[in-house]
Amino acid sequence: MMKKTIAIISAILLCFVFLAGCDSNVIPQRPSGIINVEGQPSEAPAQGSSMAPQPEQTTDQPAAEESAAAGDSSSLFEETTQGSAGNTSTEVSGGITNGTTTSPSPSPTAPPSPSATASPAPSTEPSTPPSEAPTQEPSPGPSIPLTQKILHLTVNGHSLDLPLEKNNAVFDVSTLNTEYAAVFQLKTDDSDLSVMLDSKKAQPGQDVEIKINRIAYNEYIPVTVTDGRDIRTLFLRTLNSNIPTLTPAGKSESDGHYYLSFVNRPLVLKLDAAGEIVYYYYGPEQDIPVAQDIAATAESANEDQEDEALVTGPGLWDFKKHTLPDGAVRYSYLEQNLNYNQLVMEGYAAGERVILDEKYQEVDRVQMAADKDGKVYPAEGHDFIMLEDGHYLLSNYELQLVDNIPVDLSPHPQGSKVVATHLQEVKDNEVLLDWYSTDHPELYSLSEDGYNDYANETTQQPDYIHFNSMIVDPADDNLICSFRNMSTIAKIDRESGDILWLLSGDGDQFGLMAEQKTSNQHYVRLTEDGYLTIFDNHNSTESTRILKLKLDEEEMTVAEYEEFEVPGRFSMFCGNADSLGGNTFCIGWGIFEGDGATLTEIDFDSNQKLFELTLPAGELTYRCAKYE
Repeated sequence: MMKKTIAIISAILLCFVFLAGCDSNVIPQRPSGIINVEGQPSEAPAQGSSMAPQPEQTTDQPAAEESAAAGDSSSLFEETTQGSAGNTSTEVSGGITNGTTTSPSPSPTAPPSPSATASPAPSTEPSTPPSEAPTQEPSPGPSIPLTQKILHLTVNGHSLDLPLEKNNAVFDVSTLNTEYAAVFQLKTDDSDLSVMLDSKKAQPGQDVEIKINRIAYNEYIPVTVTDGRDIRTLFLRTLNSNIPTLTPAGKSESDGHYYLSFVNRPLVLKLDAAGEIVYYYYGPEQDIPVAQDIAATAESANEDQEDEALVTGPGLWDFKKHTLPDGAVRYSYLEQNLNYNQLVMEGYAAGERVILDEKYQEVDRVQMAADKDGKVYPAEGHDFIMLEDGHYLLSNYELQLVDNIPVDLSPHPQGSKVVATHLQEVKDNEVLLDWYSTDHPELYSLSEDGYNDYANETTQQPDYIHFNSMIVDPADDNLICSFRNMSTIAKIDRESGDILWLLSGDGDQFGLMAEQKTSNQHYVRLTEDGYLTIFDNHNSTESTRILKLKLDEEEMTVAEYEEFEVPGRFSMFCGNADSLGGNTFCIGWGIFEGDGATLTEIDFDSNQKLFELTLPAGELTYRCAKYE
């Protein structure tokens, strides 16, 4: 019996010895690495990774993680800022807004819940038969990762889509200004997202206003987005990256702003006296043959230039300010549309006139009213006069088949195709003036060689007249118009449509000497004291000039005549000259030959330039006007 007891005790001791010698590594270990909210291991991002930039920690990390796990979104947007003394716009990693450097917060993480790793305790309740098992709601499908989402916004009414794939991505906006706060609106209705715009919480459908103090290449607006698991910080440029470099010199002392429109870019600019951008709009780019033709013409005339003409699409023509009789301010420009472009010719821009209010918000779009046959034509972009809301004068070019060309001009025997100028005055949708150049056969003979192929031998679209500018004469409320391809300026009765007089060209009625006559002029205006000013491209001598005339319309003579030049400057197409008082002018050089400024403000009395703006070679402006 004793031997059996000893054997049992020995066996027990051997068991303990065996168990004590077992390898402890067979016990499961907790996985290493960062644990995301789903409880799965993931690799930690490298320090300084663009996917998770690391700012200085301003809070205890576990506390921050607990806050994130609890849904406290404020902790997800904490940023470390640092600024350089005396430097309000220094670009560094992380982006810049209002002169301070912002570093996006790291992607938040949350520890897994205990249920993610612990095994459930066995149930002590009796099993429920399958037929009596309660119905369970299906578990929700996997949420879409933040990196696969797109944030939809509007900025001052214009759409902006921001893919959230990459952190620290930088985007353009189409329009901003420094006069009024930019209005942002979140269009994405996603309850999982929390969005901050320049530290302001954004809610779907609600306006967020952000004041833009300066539009510059190193000024950004931060946009931070999180879904509670991941975070993205994006940056919006205040200066659209497509805007060409502006190089100003000097500073204007006269009131007003410069208004620039481009032949080859869908861009309009409003600049202050020092050339700083006050407002811009950069529209969608299109490919259009007309812009290419104009650019090619400019390039061929600048064979000595190394840089080729830049063509990015149709421009937004004739950007201008309108001050209405009641003091209201409107702005407008011509937005080209390929679908309206029925003519393939130089200097033609068909589309819609866009009307903006004083805060640059679109309030209307204008086309030509229906003609006598009920056909509606687009507007074209050379000029536009707005007298009141709903009351305006506008123009178009239209191809017509005519049979009223004098025989001595060799028309096609079966009818000639010509490009007619069509002018309209419309008030509250009622047409007050409907003027066609082809209703005045006396004008055919005034067209210059190269534009008057009435036999249609070399072109099916002879642009025999080419309207490009108009102004209402306050002395009699009639219309003064410029017709480039006749080198003629005409006054037209706004009630009857009759031609009251012709200035310059072969039909001149004011007795101008040959050297005083214009040559392919582009722009006419009237000063407050009654002088007619003309931007005379003067293609006949390749030396552009500004003319200032006082007409005696009763005696049909020129009472006063002055001309001004900037030596060496020749503008082949486009351009403008706006009188700023006395003999000071704002000159937009249009499409010019050689190397020179795009805009010049000059006092011809002192023969001193006051301000100039230069753009890169190949940038083609339509006008650079100045309005108070």
